[in-house]
Amino acid sequence: MCEWPDNYQGNVLSLLINKDTPFTTEFIPSLLNGTQVIRTTGYQTKKTLDRGIEKLAEELVTLIPYALWNNRGPGQMMVWLPVLTESTHPLPALLLPFGAK
Repeated sequence: MCEWPDNYQGNVLSLLINKDTPFTTEFIPSLLNGTQVIRTTGYQTKKTLDRGIEKLAEELVTLIPYALWNNRGPGQMMVWLPVLTESTHPLPALLLPFGAK
């Protein structure tokens, strides 16, 4: 599962998994008293002003075992990992105040 402390400033719900990137595993002794994590890549999604959805830069995604979630404070988590842009909850579009450049 994907949890907030390990991924892009805690914005997990806007994450899109890159289905073409392989998954790897790694044991991290300092994480939650030692745990095996899964790593892959993905993209944050963001709404555009014309109501579309854009993918941001590719980033590393870290997944932890479901049994260990909610041990590091409140924040976003996700069990089912979207591979379609339409399945994400994109970050809001950047709106500039009237007259700003």
